Amino acid sequence: MNPITLEIIIGKILKYKSQLIKGNVVAVLSTLMVVAIPLLIPMLVDELLLDKEKIIVAFIQEHIVETTLSGYVLIVLFLTLLLRIGGFVLSIWQTKIFLAISKKVSYFLRITLLKHLKTVSLKEYEMLKSGSIASKLITDINTIDTFIGATVSKFIISILTLFFTAVVLLVIDWQLAIFILLTNPLVVFFTAKLSRNVGKLKKEENLATEKFQSTLVDSLDIFSQIRATNKEDYFFDKIQLRAKELREREIAFGYKSEAAMRLSFLVF
Repeated sequence: MNPITLEIIIGKILKYKSQLIKGNVVAVLSTLMVVAIPLLIPMLVDELLLDKEKIIVAFIQEHIVETTLSGYVLIVLFLTLLLRIGGFVLSIWQTKIFLAISKKVSYFLRITLLKHLKTVSLKEYEMLKSGSIASKLITDINTIDTFIGATVSKFIISILTLFFTAVVLLVIDWQLAIFILLTNPLVVFFTAKLSRNVGKLKKEENLATEKFQSTLVDSLDIFSQIRATNKEDYFFDKIQLRAKELREREIAFGYKSEAAMRLSFLVF
């Protein structure tokens, strides 16, 4: 079997172009709705109390109704509620679209591995062991599935957010904006270094899961023989050792990945 590379996975994702476009359009609309919510009330206060340029008030007067101060506040509160509900619905729809893509890709990977498993020699199978194979079909592909779901759903939004943030900064203070844009590659480089370390930790965690699962499955396969020879303590002590190793790897990945993410935000 040819190795499953990142290019193959990306190519499989790009086969769902219509779903990708729909999901990203929904994601952009959802983000715009959420971003607009905290701006409405402050803008209305500025227009009504500070006598600034009337954008919201003029819109309400022209398209809805001309009313009193309390009426404008109630209408804006109602619009805020509608935007919040709309953002909520769109975010669920977005999640459903991207989740469907990631699950279809992970299904393709599992089917590919299962087809390859049919052609594996008995010697190779005995070398891999059933627990190791099960781990690759479940744990490793679940890791890829999580990565695909997170990356595909946030890629376009992250680019647009970065672009519009840069535009706003350039409008507010172009000197500060240029400084941030020049130093941003250093932040990206630092984040990439942290990500590689987190990737190694995840690989070690998956390997520990594979060893635990392999030891457990192998022991259960010969459980009757273990009981017959009174070797329960030996085999189950070995399983407990693997479980302890898995616990340590999970703890290391859990807090170090969280620390890396927070450190990346701190540097940014």
